[in-house]
Amino acid sequence: MPAGGVAARAGVVGALQGAVHARLTSKEFGGALGTLCDLRTGAPDAALSPREGDLLRPVWRRFRRARSLPARLVSETAEAASASQHAWAEARRRSDFKLLRPHLERIVRLKREAAACLGGAHPYDPLLDEYEPGMTVAELDGLFGSLKGPLVALAGKARGRGRRLAALADSRHDGPSLDIFCRSLASDMGFDLSRGVIARSAHPFSTGLHPTDVRFTIRTTGDGVMNQALSALHECGHALYEQSLDPRWWGTPLGEYASLGMHEAMSRLWENLVGKSREFWLGRWPSLRRAFPEALDGVSVDAALSHMRRVAPGTVRLESDEVTYSLHIILRYELEKSLADGSLAVRDIQEAWNELSRELLGLAPVDDRRGCLQDIHWAGGLIGYFPTYALGNLYGAQLYARFCADHPGWDARLTRGELAPLTAWLKEKVYRHGRRWPAAELVRRATGRAPSTEAFLAHLDARYAHG
Repeated sequence: MPAGGVAARAGVVGALQGAVHARLTSKEFGGALGTLCDLRTGAPDAALSPREGDLLRPVWRRFRRARSLPARLVSETAEAASASQHAWAEARRRSDFKLLRPHLERIVRLKREAAACLGGAHPYDPLLDEYEPGMTVAELDGLFGSLKGPLVALAGKARGRGRRLAALADSRHDGPSLDIFCRSLASDMGFDLSRGVIARSAHPFSTGLHPTDVRFTIRTTGDGVMNQALSALHECGHALYEQSLDPRWWGTPLGEYASLGMHEAMSRLWENLVGKSREFWLGRWPSLRRAFPEALDGVSVDAALSHMRRVAPGTVRLESDEVTYSLHIILRYELEKSLADGSLAVRDIQEAWNELSRELLGLAPVDDRRGCLQDIHWAGGLIGYFPTYALGNLYGAQLYARFCADHPGWDARLTRGELAPLTAWLKEKVYRHGRRWPAAELVRRATGRAPSTEAFLAHLDARYAHG
């Protein structure tokens, strides 16, 4: 998009957000909603069925949030985020945080104003609630507090474990062979190619327009055949969630994913818990070697696992290993909380970022591009989004542990290349429920326990502490 059109595009985005806000807060919408529930509490009318009540609660929640925010604030925030993202791109290119600083100061000011309008025990609560409904600082402090120490210790203990293989990191691979392998893998996972498409893009992503039209992409260059396969598992995990939502409820909360944290759980479960397991690759190795005979000549499954499970703490989130990834999220969470309550000024972000990086990861970024400018989220106004990534790790590990307990012969089936039982279990426990319950409640119902760090830490300890 042309750089000269930033202001105009920002105005259009602001106008569209304002129009949506106007509809949500209109007398007509409020009046219709008021015939079905108490507008003060969201309690459904007694005549409604339990399922209708489940459908209504997220609608009321959205209405309540919209009604709490002035139309001027909604439009101004959208405009500021649109302009800020352009400034971020230039600041990142030049590795100069000062170019983003005035834009980010405006966004933080607007987000703090929104938090004050919405209310909460902590100013960060309503920002977090936008992406992970029902989650609070009090709960996250407990989860991340019990995660931080063990992860820092494990990262130190496992540092240097694993070995990078040049053949597996080589980006020059045959595109059609990768396409065939990924299509076969997705089909075995349960992805319906009559209701979905797998394509290529510069960066992998997935999108669901409807349960009958779900698309995800892979890339054929950049980071080697193993990472490309893991990326396909990750994106197909997202796509399976979208494809398995109940189409009868499409257009309502019951036809939407539970939360961003749960969506991330569905991708990370397949990528890390399944895709980096020895059993999975024992079943897939012959077909992968046939697809890439030169790259994998003389490479064993154990050598590939060593390559995929390397532990090398670094300063860039998207390049981080399975052990340290959540530490990158905790770093951002601590900074976001401080920005929300005013204890951290935007001008001090660089120093605070580098200090936390040393504390959590043992090193500081060499420049802004690999430090506080590496992510676009803040520039896009997505303050409160980052914790969902780490929650995805926790939810996914807890769900997978429950699945394995329910299926004692799973390792043998996985070695034979079977994936459908896991997809079927996730459809029953997660996918089909949509947004019927908050993610934490969905985890509790599926596993019998509230979300905790126990399963995730046990998984990492088993894989990295003694290998």
